[in-house]
Amino acid sequence: MEIPIEDILKKYSVAAPERAVRKELRVVIKEVTGVEVPLSAVSYQKGRVRVDTSPLERLQIHIHKEAILEKIKDRIKTKKITDVR
Repeated sequence: MEIPIEDILKKYSVAAPERAVRKELRVVIKEVTGVEVPLSAVSYQKGRVRVDTSPLERLQIHIHKEAILEKIKDRIKTKKITDVR
């Protein structure tokens, strides 16, 4: 008896886990702004990313927000990230 592959794969998600999103975002922020952010300072929830860092570093992230969002969308296609704060 054959089981269709679709039935087997229904149980699994191909979406990137939260930790992977946070790690990739750190890389993108470093590439775009030059700011190195610790993983513990990055949180992801419901499409929004929050970076808890110094005001100067947060300003750099805000200035380059659109570039960061574009790069992260290209790299992580399974999660929708709408905002970086």
